[in-house]
Amino acid sequence: MVPLALGTQTTSSMIRLASCCGVVGFVPTLGDVTLSGVRASSGSLGRIGVFARSVGDIALYFDVLRCVPPGPSPEEATFAPRIGHCRGFLAERMEPGTDQRLETLAIRLSAAGAEVADVALPPEFLRLTDEHRWISSFEFVRNFTYEIENHWDRISTTLSEGRIAHGLSCSREQYLAARRQAPDVRRPRRGRGSTRCSVRTTCCWPLPRRARRRRAAPPATSPSAPCGPYSVCPPSPCRS
Repeated sequence: MVPLALGTQTTSSMIRLASCCGVVGFVPTLGDVTLSGVRASSGSLGRIGVFARSVGDIALYFDVLRCVPPGPSPEEATFAPRIGHCRGFLAERMEPGTDQRLETLAIRLSAAGAEVADVALPPEFLRLTDEHRWISSFEFVRNFTYEIENHWDRISTTLSEGRIAHGLSCSREQYLAARRQAPDVRRPRRGRGSTRCSVRTTCCWPLPRRARRRRAAPPATSPSAPCGPYSVCPPSPCRS
């Protein structure tokens, strides 16, 4: 349909869709592409990425987005990619068969010439799911206050009882504590034998089924609900 497309990702919006649609999805390091002009749901986590039909197209367009001279095509690379395999990470959340598919993927990548190394993530990574939820939800309800206040009847149950409810229940102290953990887990990690990995494989659990929309009043919040740092102090349901 189109050779290239832009997208945004706060959790796994792009990489999940790319996987399901059979295209290449690329989400760069946080801050590599400016969010200027984008209404991000979470200023701390939102990124702009690229959909394309090949890795070469991704590389070319990424250079354009960064306003740098195009580099050599990845297809012309003379070195083998280093891929970190996070074996067993979040295994309890995998659907049946996912672990075996990841093992098969690692074998096929290795057979194709990639250098595959096991990566053991430290214990603090197990807290990322909760910390990500607090950061993204806290910022979401403050960036979309207008929609919450004026179009509540058009918001799905999945969103109202999920991200919005989480954001309204999160205190500022809890939000800031989660933010403080982010720099540590973003440090480069190495696989066994001090091998630096550019890509890591791990599980990605599916989205919950979309709930039917309903008409209901916005949820009540604590009078001490704080104002976020990325928008004007919001009116109800977030205003104290």
